[in-house]
Amino acid sequence: MGETRGNGDPFRKAFTPAGPRVEWDRSVWIGRAGMWLPFVQGMEARGQGWVNAWWAGEGRRQAVAAGAGLLWAMAYPSPGVAGLAWVAPGLMWHAASGLGLAGAFRAGMVAGLVHAMVSLRWLLNMPHPAGAVAGLLALSGYCAVYPALWLAWGAWVRGEGRTLKPWREAAEAHASVGWHRRLWMPLGASAGWVGLEWLRGWFLTGFPWNSLGVSQWKQVPMVQLASVTGVHGVSLMVCWTSVAMAGAGVVLMARPRQRRGWMAEVRVPMVLVLLCIAWGFHRVLDERREERERGPRLLKLALVQPSIPQTLLWDPAERGRSFGVASRLTRAALETRPDVVVWPEGDFGLGRENFAAMSAELSRAGVEWVFSANDYEEGPKGGQIGRAHV
Repeated sequence: MGETRGNGDPFRKAFTPAGPRVEWDRSVWIGRAGMWLPFVQGMEARGQGWVNAWWAGEGRRQAVAAGAGLLWAMAYPSPGVAGLAWVAPGLMWHAASGLGLAGAFRAGMVAGLVHAMVSLRWLLNMPHPAGAVAGLLALSGYCAVYPALWLAWGAWVRGEGRTLKPWREAAEAHASVGWHRRLWMPLGASAGWVGLEWLRGWFLTGFPWNSLGVSQWKQVPMVQLASVTGVHGVSLMVCWTSVAMAGAGVVLMARPRQRRGWMAEVRVPMVLVLLCIAWGFHRVLDERREERERGPRLLKLALVQPSIPQTLLWDPAERGRSFGVASRLTRAALETRPDVVVWPEGDFGLGRENFAAMSAELSRAGVEWVFSANDYEEGPKGGQIGRAHV
């Protein structure tokens, strides 16, 4: 068998009884790869150095912020561990301590992304996989801006600039602040949280889902506060207590010999939480006592579920058929004599004429109607202004 090749050619042409065959010379390939080895090793060392520097700087705190975002998401179903909502905001707030404005913003984005992508993962059940993934990423990125703004605002309140400080130094700075300022700082932090929650629920048509107070929906005595303040009052108490307790933990770690110094932050929110729970228990017990005296109030609901695919629900050509299905099921439900008929989300072809006809039919039956629909009115310049109502 013979062979031929050019000088330094990694391939060689071998002549065998079966005919010529092209082979590659391993020694030449290894030699050429060795020429790039110093460059690859240098890039690896630089990359490792960057990673180590990032981890030693803000990387650990970014990881803590990500963990706080996960705890925040787990406070909602599922698994719905409501107590984690009392931990996450304070953990985020103090994890960003010392990062500066930009670093705190990045930490908030990390926490917000983790929270939104976990708590809104049900969007992946939409019938269009590509659109579902794109929608989840886009909505998560938008929702993450709000905790990012919250942590950046917190860095500004603490007087942090662009300089990165070690967390121990930031913790010592927090512990050295006077007790009266540490008392009101968590309240200011929770007010900022609630303000951004309200803004998210209103800005750009609004996305009010997953407010912090919603996580306490099973804590019946605590959520009685919402009857007076709305869900934002519950969010305020949860966030205030969380930041105060985390701040107390920071003081204990920075100055463990100060046995009473950490109590400055937690006294007021803890007392208010206990008062809210006590008032909530009293309100629930009063309601149950009245219910025993007058007997239970029964309300018969008829839930209409047309089960129309999403691909057809918003198709203008299918509006008539959608309304036909919903109205037929509604008339069948009226035979059971319900007190309230409930339609699911979506207008189901509910135009002005259809609405008038269905509303009149339900009124004659003496049945209340819960529905959602889109409505339009003429704008001041001749255009149409859209709105949704329930």
